[in-house]
Amino acid sequence: MKYGDLPIGSKILFGRYRENDRGQEKELKWTKVTDDCRTVLVPRQIVAVFDHCERGVNQDRMNHGYNFYPYSNIDQYLNSRNYEWFVPKHSGDTVYYHEARRPGFLHFFMPEEIKQIAIQHITVASPKGSKKEFGEKTEIDRLVTIPSASQFGWGGVNDIQREEGERIDLLSDSTVFHGVTRTGSTDSCHILARDWRSLRPQFCSGYDTVCPMIILSPNVEVVQTAENGMTLYVADIKSEIEKRLASRSFVDLVLN
Repeated sequence: MKYGDLPIGSKILFGRYRENDRGQEKELKWTKVTDDCRTVLVPRQIVAVFDHCERGVNQDRMNHGYNFYPYSNIDQYLNSRNYEWFVPKHSGDTVYYHEARRPGFLHFFMPEEIKQIAIQHITVASPKGSKKEFGEKTEIDRLVTIPSASQFGWGGVNDIQREEGERIDLLSDSTVFHGVTRTGSTDSCHILARDWRSLRPQFCSGYDTVCPMIILSPNVEVVQTAENGMTLYVADIKSEIEKRLASRSFVDLVLN
């Protein structure tokens, strides 16, 4: 069975994660939320800070972080395969000590797993404080993102914020998604976050649930299992590796 054949709402185990440099690795559970295989991490598995700043920036950012997503700590962390993931993106950029201790989000994914994640081309509406430098919007490519407020279903205050992605109905289910979005609020240090009921502004520097979103290849082989009586699928990357190795061995035999 292939991942693309599963219905929306299916749960799948894919990839591994470690909370910090002394923690244990754990399997990550995701929800398929669209027919084109956009997949969101089930809540309560990762808690992190959106961003943190220090000297060299305006007072609001220094106290509460920077809400321009491409410059944020969380964007860098989610897309890093390195053990030490943080590199300053701008003057005043820094990271909390405990955040720096956790390996990059993709660090414990197998190379074959990362190959099954498609690039997302996303639009980021520039929040107040970033428009002068970056214009009304910025377009970026990422392996891993977090949902925007418009993908959650928020109409936005202007057309640009509505361009951050079409509504994904299943994101309104709090068991599928809650926590921070990648959408900046009305100033330079607030983002919109979803609690159990609605969207609310919060400082970038506060800890909150993070539900990363990926596009998982529809061709990934999956195996059905169960957890607490509920159907669960496991990405069978091992069989994919074995198939490729067998194919390479066959080619080697033919060529030699």
